[in-house]
Amino acid sequence: MGSLFKWDNPIIRFLSRVFDMAYLNVLCLVCCVPVITIGPSITALYYCMLKISRDRDSSITRMFFHSFKINMKQGCLMTIIFIALISILVVDIMACNVIDINYLKYIKIILFLILTLLFMVISYAFPLLAQFENTIINTLKNALMIGITNIISTCVIIVLNAIPIVLFLYVPGVFLLTLPAWIFGGLSVIAMINSKMFVKIFDKYINEKHEL
Repeated sequence: MGSLFKWDNPIIRFLSRVFDMAYLNVLCLVCCVPVITIGPSITALYYCMLKISRDRDSSITRMFFHSFKINMKQGCLMTIIFIALISILVVDIMACNVIDINYLKYIKIILFLILTLLFMVISYAFPLLAQFENTIINTLKNALMIGITNIISTCVIIVLNAIPIVLFLYVPGVFLLTLPAWIFGGLSVIAMINSKMFVKIFDKYINEKHEL
């Protein structure tokens, strides 16, 4: 009976990991509240998940705030850039819906493609920031390059990242029904699945002296 409560027991390890995931999820959401800190928060989430995926994790709180602190400036600047670009694209798409001119439907398609490309860059940018020391420009360029050259994994990552957004925008009833799951683990689960793919992708480019 005593062996049931040993830390090397598979059940105890599983329950401990579930708690870590829930705690990390809540920690990330709380740190996203100021909006401008969404970038550092997502970066810190992926910093922890990449460590966990490589079995190099330690204290969740220490890992999270280590990344949050050192990536604060770049993460906030990237957040501002992404919010500005998304806002411009969304406004342009809405304008195309309002103005009844035939050729605008083609412009709308182009804008949607650009928005998808931007979403791909965002999906890679923060995990890259969590893994590598680099300038913002190089991080964005690498996000674009790696996203395109690993297109199958990229499609899976984009679909996973889009789930809460699609639910919130198009099926709000379902989103509200599943809100507790998103608060206490949804984002962490998606980040964990993505991190398994990121580890395989990043290992092809990684240079230990640049690793955080």
